[in-house]
Amino acid sequence: RAYKLQKRCAQVGFDWPGIAGSWDKVKEEIAEVDAELVHGTGPENTALAEELGDLMFALVNVVRKAGLQPETLLRQANQKFERRFRAVEQQLADSPTPVGQASLEQMEQAWQQVKQQEWGKP
Repeated sequence: RAYKLQKRCAQVGFDWPGIAGSWDKVKEEIAEVDAELVHGTGPENTALAEELGDLMFALVNVVRKAGLQPETLLRQANQKFERRFRAVEQQLADSPTPVGQASLEQMEQAWQQVKQQEWGKP
């Protein structure tokens, strides 16, 4: 929906002239999220929720300006994450500490190893 709204606005000239303006907006929204995080997380922090929504909306605009489809990119990111996490689960299943008992540090180490294997690095 964000992509469609932004595309419609762009057709009448309400748009950043280039991707740089869109990216600057993302950075501005990140700063606003940072400012709200000091107040904590959860559904009671409506200002944080609003800023996170703005950040997601702004990021969709960068994706659009790059000539890509946000839904496609998010699906691909989900698939990559799922593939990697399954590999982490498998790697830890073969170790003395399975994923449900592993520490965050152990899981992160396994995650980094999976990424390196995907990239073809030793």
